[in-house]
Amino acid sequence: MITGDHKDTAVAVAKELGILKHGGALSGQELDKLTDEEFFDSVENTDVYARISPAHKLKIVDVLMKKGNIVAMTGDGVNDAPSLKKANIGVAMGITGTDVSKEAADMILTDDNFSSIVAAIEEGRSIFENIRKYLVYLLSGNMGTVFGILFVFFLGYDSLPINAVQILFINFIMDGLVAIALGVEPPEPGIMDRKPRNTKEGILNRPSLITTGILSLWISIITTAAYVYSMEYGHVVGASPEAIEREASTVFFITLLAARFFNGFNCRSLTRSVFGIPFFSNVTLILSILASLGIIAVIFGIEPLRVAFHLAPITQGEIITAAITSSSVLVFAELLKVFRKGKMNS
Repeated sequence: MITGDHKDTAVAVAKELGILKHGGALSGQELDKLTDEEFFDSVENTDVYARISPAHKLKIVDVLMKKGNIVAMTGDGVNDAPSLKKANIGVAMGITGTDVSKEAADMILTDDNFSSIVAAIEEGRSIFENIRKYLVYLLSGNMGTVFGILFVFFLGYDSLPINAVQILFINFIMDGLVAIALGVEPPEPGIMDRKPRNTKEGILNRPSLITTGILSLWISIITTAAYVYSMEYGHVVGASPEAIEREASTVFFITLLAARFFNGFNCRSLTRSVFGIPFFSNVTLILSILASLGIIAVIFGIEPLRVAFHLAPITQGEIITAAITSSSVLVFAELLKVFRKGKMNS
């Protein structure tokens, strides 16, 4: 707390608000007596600054930033403008604030309520996490598709397990709906209890990149396994090579779609178990998957569309097999979260 009030008044208010934790309080006069080195060492252990001038405010913000902190500064007066401008995030009061302070600030509180800052931070963290979630979802699914095609080639099959029309359908229709739904996932419980992230860390940090890589490999493995099984054992005896390839391609397509649907549920949280998240807390995700399933049913149900997508009629058993196989993505992801949590706690 930085204020122009008397030190005793500032300390009393800070104690009542729970701000005075380390017991450190400095007046402007005491701050002037400190050397730059002494102030640099004590700035993070000082909770209250009283009788402070605009130059003092600027110095406090500058030193805190030099120590690697992300500094948010609130103010409403003309004298607050330099420190509001200097801070990483300057927050001005919208009702009582001067025009100068509003101009210098990055954020203006239209209701002058500090709880609005907390709500804004929570919303910002949630948006950042949701962007990370749908990037992990999209990248793991797309990489799984690419790896699956490569694995089929490495196993010696000459035909493509999935064609360009099917890939475009998955990327633009299926993935689009689910990714948008993940973008409106509600804030996770305890998101405000987390430590601030490293400012040098990108949206895709090391854990999310590892998760993306592992999930993409698993998706490619199960889709390749479904394709190989259909090519070698799952087709009708005596069927032509073209019919066998089309049926195997269809099984690959259905397994990949189902795997990405399950991965969508998994990506609702990259750290918490999906079974600990209320199922209907993101109705948009449920509706997007139901809509996707409806579109798929239409494609398989209408003969011209099925021919356009180079799909073969599949049996109920193949659908069940694809669903069971693809559900392993969810199980595998849950085990990965448990492993990561255990590693973090060790």
